[in-house]
Amino acid sequence: MALGIREHSTWLRFKEGAIHWSKGGTSGICDYVEGVITGVKYQDREFEWQGKKIHKRELVIDIQDGSDKYSLTDGVDSNSGIQLQNKLLNTDVGETIRISPSKKDDVRDGKPVVVTSGVFINVNNESIKQKYNKDNPGNMPEWDKVRVNGKDVWDKTAQIEFLEQEMLEHFKNAKAVEVASTSGEFHESEIPSWDDSSSGGDTGDTPF
Repeated sequence: MALGIREHSTWLRFKEGAIHWSKGGTSGICDYVEGVITGVKYQDREFEWQGKKIHKRELVIDIQDGSDKYSLTDGVDSNSGIQLQNKLLNTDVGETIRISPSKKDDVRDGKPVVVTSGVFINVNNESIKQKYNKDNPGNMPEWDKVRVNGKDVWDKTAQIEFLEQEMLEHFKNAKAVEVASTSGEFHESEIPSWDDSSSGGDTGDTPF
């Protein structure tokens, strides 16, 4: 019988315009992650925040750089999650990409905060644009404005489901490959407190 040790990925999550990472009880902050996408999947999570049970659907992107493996997660309904998927659909499977979040100052509950406002994706030093946009919407549904409890809110359900199916189809043949390690691929700056409740980026208020 062969014995082995399971190889664990470093988990990555957007928060406050940076990438927060966690592995084996250690955590930190980096500016970007770079490598080849080896898999895409979706998962449902439940957690408690401020005494409320929260249900969240997440995108999980597996990334490999040489022998290093990472799993980047983001909420499918956040601006960063929608941008991430829409831009990744404009990349080729198997090519090396760099993912870095953008940030902006905001006010939440009367307090100034820094939030993740979007995502930059670069391939060969070129910025990748969203596949679907206002000028080229394709078949992607727009957000629907609905009235809930006397307030108009944006319903992203159709767009979220569309992007999920597009991503699963686009990356269905993605797999682990031998790639040369990229220099400066992972930049640690400090050790943060790991807080799931504030991850997922800015939810935004516009269809694109």
